Amino acid sequence: CAPNYRAVRDVVSDMSGSHVGLGCMFWSLFELGDELTKKLREGLDSFDRWKRARGRQTLPVIAVHFRAGDKFLGFQSGFSGDLNPLISDLSAQHSHPVSAIIQCARDLEQRLGLTNSSYLFLSDHPHFRLQAQKWDPSRVYSRKAQPFHAGLSSIKNDDSAPYDAVWVEMLMAALADGIVISPSTFRGTQLSGFSLVSAEVGMFREEQIVNGWDCVRDTLRGRDAESES
Repeated sequence: CAPNYRAVRDVVSDMSGSHVGLGCMFWSLFELGDELTKKLREGLDSFDRWKRARGRQTLPVIAVHFRAGDKFLGFQSGFSGDLNPLISDLSAQHSHPVSAIIQCARDLEQRLGLTNSSYLFLSDHPHFRLQAQKWDPSRVYSRKAQPFHAGLSSIKNDDSAPYDAVWVEMLMAALADGIVISPSTFRGTQLSGFSLVSAEVGMFREEQIVNGWDCVRDTLRGRDAESES
C-alpha cells in the first residue's frame, strides 16, 4: 500500500499523525461490497456528467466539508442545540459559513499549485449545499442526497441505503486532489469525523489538507486586526 510500510506494525507506529498510515491500514483490512461499489459508481457517474457539461473533466477537484450540526437533521429533535460554533462566530462578522469554507478551498488550491478546480461541497445542512452551488454553479458540485447521521439515526441497521449514501460521499471526497476538513460542532480544535475518515481513506498527504477550523479562525482574527487598526 505504501513502500515504507513493510508490515502492519509499521503502519500502526505511524497511525498517530499520518492519514496515509491510517488509510493504508483501512485498505489492508477492508474492501468495498458490491452494493456500495455500485452506488459509488453511480455517484461518480453523476459527478462526471456534471463535469462534462461544464468542460471540467480533466480539472482538479477539491473536496470541501462543512459540518453544521445535528440541529439541522430534523429527525433528531433531542439534539437541537448541537451547532457548529463557527456559524455564530461568522454571523457576528456578517460572513456566511459557505463563503468562508470555500475560501479555505481556494487557499488550498493555490497552495497546491492548482487552478480552476471543481469544488465537491459536502454538508449536513441542505441549505448550505444549495448556497454552495449558488456561490458558483460552474465550479461547485453538491449531491442531492439527504444528510444522515449514522450514530443517532433510528433507522434499522438492516436498511443499508442511508449508510451507503454517507460512505459514497466520504469516498468521493477521498478521491479528490485535496480536502478542507470541517471543524466539529464542539468548540475547540476537534475536527469532523466525516472529513477525517475521507482524508484517511484517501491517504492524503498533509499538504493536501486544510484544517477548516484553523483556516476560518485565521480569517476571523485577520478581520479583527483590520478593524482595530
